[in-house]
Amino acid sequence: KHLSGDDSDVDHSNQYISDVKRLTGVPYPHDTQEQQSRTKLADGLKTALRTQTQSFVSQFVQSNGLDCLLEFLQQMDHNTRQSAIHTAIIGCIKALLNNTYGRGRVLSHVSATNIIAQSLYTDNVKTKVAVYEILGAVCLVPGGHKNVLKAMTHLQHFASERTRLQVGNFTCVFMMGELYTRNALWKDCCA
Repeated sequence: KHLSGDDSDVDHSNQYISDVKRLTGVPYPHDTQEQQSRTKLADGLKTALRTQTQSFVSQFVQSNGLDCLLEFLQQMDHNTRQSAIHTAIIGCIKALLNNTYGRGRVLSHVSATNIIAQSLYTDNVKTKVAVYEILGAVCLVPGGHKNVLKAMTHLQHFASERTRLQVGNFTCVFMMGELYTRNALWKDCCA
């Protein structure tokens, strides 16, 4: 049977969701081939969310794809947290933020910003940079800087840090402050 674009998008997005669910909470593999397979899956989803049709992204989000990604981030083990798989899953969230429908869902999600901030609890620099970019973008949304500061406080408790402005995260808060200031100046200039 030949599938129409919408049926194909439903099948394709549901397959990605099933695959991510299957990997959620599963320990990081020692087998190099399995590591590559998982990274390829996450990278494939990231690419699909960036390049597929609006109906694909809508179907992915409506089928609880965002919740699935956030659940994956919450249940990662230490080794997955340090891996390219983690970076690719954060890339999926960035791709959703670059889509009007996806952005609305991410920004309105009750715990998304907190869960995304938890991803700073890694040694992987690429992952940290991607998370900083996401949090910086959230700061540009009205009231977003307050949500990011709340997320940094959440991270403080998640990572058992003494303060939310410890050295590892000070750069992020400084960058977010700069973005907020520049956005406020830009709005004043253009108003």
